[in-house]
Amino acid sequence: MSTKDSFEDYVFSLSKDDFELLKDTIIKRNNMEKYRASSIEELALLKERPILCPACGSSDCIKDDHTANGTERYLCKECGHTFILVSKSIFNSMKIDFDILARYVQLM
Repeated sequence: MSTKDSFEDYVFSLSKDDFELLKDTIIKRNNMEKYRASSIEELALLKERPILCPACGSSDCIKDDHTANGTERYLCKECGHTFILVSKSIFNSMKIDFDILARYVQLM
């Protein structure tokens, strides 16, 4: 078991990039514990949001690929449109931290 001093030494020995990665990972873990999700897409799937094509409204969609940041991309089998779960929603391209956004949604 690590002691407080050894953990503190470890944290202070991290490079700036590694420390940022540690902070991001801690935030992700906190969000998973609090909301059971760490992104708006995960939360939408958790709440069973239907996967509908934003172009034609079809539900005949399949997982296609991932975006550069790892977000799941879908392909509509009817019209061929590719999209992410939050396409054409107020959450698309938001730069707000997920925890803050989840708090906003809870207040609504």
